[in-house]
Amino acid sequence: MLANPTAGVQPIDLFMFHAAATGPRSLDAIKRQLNRSRLNIVTPNLTVHHDIKTSRIKTHLVDICGHLEHQRLSQTIFFGHSMGGFLALLVANEMNKKDNPPRAVILYEPIVHGVLELDNDSDKSVLDWDRQIVEQIQLDFSSGNIKSGLSRFVSAWNEQQFDDLPLAAQETLLNDAENLLKDVLELPHISLTLKDIESINSPIISIVGENSPAFCQRVSHNLVRAKNTTVHSLIGCGHMGPIYQPELVSGFIQSFIKE
Repeated sequence: MLANPTAGVQPIDLFMFHAAATGPRSLDAIKRQLNRSRLNIVTPNLTVHHDIKTSRIKTHLVDICGHLEHQRLSQTIFFGHSMGGFLALLVANEMNKKDNPPRAVILYEPIVHGVLELDNDSDKSVLDWDRQIVEQIQLDFSSGNIKSGLSRFVSAWNEQQFDDLPLAAQETLLNDAENLLKDVLELPHISLTLKDIESINSPIISIVGENSPAFCQRVSHNLVRAKNTTVHSLIGCGHMGPIYQPELVSGFIQSFIKE
């Protein structure tokens, strides 16, 4: 996923975490915009396979924290999209415990179940929505209907239907289907609370698209309760804003980098 770290490596300006089942190339358009400023950008591949008995998310967490052990992160911004945003928060939390928090964490609709509350009707509604989708995907996969399960996933989180995606994107999803199912089953059970997020000694900026699923809207609504977190809405964007509107998302990141 990442080369072995060595002491004295070039400082990282931006460390980017892509969404599930997309791959690092999904952030290429944003990187092209930002590279005009000659930033050192690192984007690990989170689609690599791990032993089926191990936690992929926790393995990524250990790998990335090990890579960053030799970096001083005071000038490094984390950016994470969707499940990648959740991983960015996990990494920031771990590095903060080592007194090495990032300069800032910019999130595009992170999937953080732990900030939603079962005793809140709106939160419970979106948690039920998410659970039902995952259960349907799992049933499709167990019946051998992989494409049907992927179509459910795409229609829930994407602004397009599966058959409307570029062929390369369809192939990526089909090849990574098993890992995708494992990740969506595991994600709700990895604890990350508002208290954990608030303990990170970094400003956190969460972006939400105006056209995104209610799940993302509720997560953003609750994240703003953390004292170190601000939430910004991007007009005309949905959950896949970093892919479909990269100029808007990169512009937001660039404005923060210049501060």
